[in-house]
Amino acid sequence: TPGTYYATVTCYGPTGNESLPSNEISFVVAPATAPIKIGEQNILTIADSNNGNLLIAQSSTLSQTATVTSLSFYVRTTGGQLRLGIYSATGPNGGPGTKLAETPEITPVLGWNTVNVVSGVTLQPGTYWLAYHPSSNALGFWRGTSAPSCRYYSRTYGVLPTTFSTTPTSYSSHWSLYATLQP
Repeated sequence: TPGTYYATVTCYGPTGNESLPSNEISFVVAPATAPIKIGEQNILTIADSNNGNLLIAQSSTLSQTATVTSLSFYVRTTGGQLRLGIYSATGPNGGPGTKLAETPEITPVLGWNTVNVVSGVTLQPGTYWLAYHPSSNALGFWRGTSAPSCRYYSRTYGVLPTTFSTTPTSYSSHWSLYATLQP
């Protein structure tokens, strides 16, 4: 429970019967901080599929320093494998640049799929790109047609590349995809 606590420490000598001076220490237990979520947490309304072997990223904004712990993606129809990741906004025109975090490969199930990142990374406030990479056209999702914008390019399915393409296609759409971070 959050609060300030005091403890008395008594030390005993080697024979166990000699008492040495006691010391009092205090410590504070801080309240747990709620996780931050960036990206699209709603289940959107436009059915989408046929994105196999495309690496697609949508922009998102983080308002405070936090460490990414997981990524979540809503799946409408199953088939194939999926990888999720986060890229910096260091690409051309503020687009996706360097990979910062990635999940292991998953076999998605219907509904929300939440996957821990391989290694948590602390992000500063700013713009980031949440990415997904499906292996099959059969994998279906939900998307919306309003901002944030997305960038995508064709590539063979596999581990997410260290750097996003410098010549991606731009599109005005986003998916039910978000990241969870711990402040």
